Amino acid sequence: MATCMRETSESSNSLVAGTYESGHVLFWDVRQTHEPLIVALVHEPSRDGSAVSGLCFDWQHDTCQGVAGGVDTQLVSFLLDVSRAQCRVTDRRVTGVKGGTAVVCHDGSWTRVITGGWDHATRVWSWPLTSVTPVTLKHSASVTDLSLTRDQTLAVGTSDGHVTLWSL
Repeated sequence: MATCMRETSESSNSLVAGTYESGHVLFWDVRQTHEPLIVALVHEPSRDGSAVSGLCFDWQHDTCQGVAGGVDTQLVSFLLDVSRAQCRVTDRRVTGVKGGTAVVCHDGSWTRVITGGWDHATRVWSWPLTSVTPVTLKHSASVTDLSLTRDQTLAVGTSDGHVTLWSL
């Protein structure tokens, strides 16, 4: 569903990761792609047994800290330990956002996580999630992409072909 490549600071590894409809995130060492280095279930099935879907994630290369979103109403934070080939879920927070999260990114300091979805909104959450009231930025269509620059300018792409810039 989504892919991301980062170099890790723990080692000289470059990792490629993907998130899947099963709720798993898989990490591959680019030097040894025959099997994943780490397989982690980050989105759990709901109590009614309905399907899960991991749609998006982002992680920081120097701390190996990450966040994932999907069709459920949760944001999941995780921590990679590349030397032990492990990924540990550190927190699950219910956002209450109908339809879930289509895209996610973080600011470099991990004080904010930005999400976008099918409800035509971008949300800027304090991180870790201590409040369920994010700053909400409305758009004319579904949010399909997010990118945050070092100077905290947020670019938001939407399904109608628009790109909106926000100063955070």
